[in-house]
Amino acid sequence: MTNTTVAHPPDLNERILVRELTHRINNQLTSAINVVTAAAVRTDHLEAKAALGNVVELLQDPCGYRKWPEIRQHENPV
Repeated sequence: MTNTTVAHPPDLNERILVRELTHRINNQLTSAINVVTAAAVRTDHLEAKAALGNVVELLQDPCGYRKWPEIRQHENPV
């Protein structure tokens, strides 16, 4: 007798949980982006503005996906 594992689609509760967690994470990232952006607007120091701008970029694209053109090419074939 062989022991095989069959992957089953996630049930409704699992999908709802993942959706809720994703929603909450996105809300937290948006809040962080807003706080950092407000700090950048308030400061008069150009170096601080640049550093805070870099933080916003990282929060908007934490995996650096926008900087990976070869991945985007495979995702959207011409």
